[in-house]
Parts: sequence; C-alpha cells; structure tokens
Amino acid sequence: MIDHAETVTLSSQGLSAWIAQDRKILAMFQVFHSMGADFVIGANTIVEISHPRVDMPRLHWALARAKVEPASGPYGSACPAAHRHYDAAPEPYPA
Repeated sequence: MIDHAETVTLSSQGLSAWIAQDRKILAMFQVFHSMGADFVIGANTIVEISHPRVDMPRLHWALARAKVEPASGPYGSACPAAHRHYDAAPEPYPA
C-alpha cells in the first residue's frame, strides 16, 4: 500500500468517474486526499470528457478542487516519448 502521494494526475477516465461520482473512485480519491495529494487535470482532458450530457455543475465542482495544467509546457512534455510522434518529421509514404 502506498503511504504517500504528492500528485494525482487524472486521465479522462478518472475525471469522468469523479464527475459521475463512482464510489470506488471517490473512495480512492479520499485516500489520496488524506495523504495530502494534489489533483492535476490537463486542459486537454477537459476537452476529452466534454459532451452535451456532462454534468456541468459537477464538472465545475471537480475543476475547483484540482489544478488545471496546460497541454504544453512541463505538463505536456512530462512524457516525451508520447509526444515524439508529433515532434518528429513525418515519414514519407512508401513508393
């Protein structure tokens, strides 16, 4: 069992579950909160979960409790291997 967590970065699935008030996720987040962890959400994650049926008051509630980071900068480059595809020059089509 982890006894310390500083930061919890939410994926679109984690944020969606938090908004939907999934009991397992809420219990897990309570544990992280009790450890003093900060919750971080990427700006692009908000775009990913946005749709006409999203519970907007609940989304605003969740966003008020987390730090929203831009998709670029330190947060966006946290995993350079994931972005290498976009940074590299495109390969030519085979002849």
